[in-house]
Amino acid sequence: MKLNQYDEYILSRMNILLQSQSLLFQNFYPDGLCNS
Repeated sequence: MKLNQYDEYILSRMNILLQSQSLLFQNFYPDGLCNS
């Protein structure tokens, strides 16, 4: 299955969103939610 450029663009955007969200999450909860 071959991805076209539009699919690759969307996947990369989703990747960036996920990475920025996890960075925000780590900043707000540096110890993780389990320890709170």
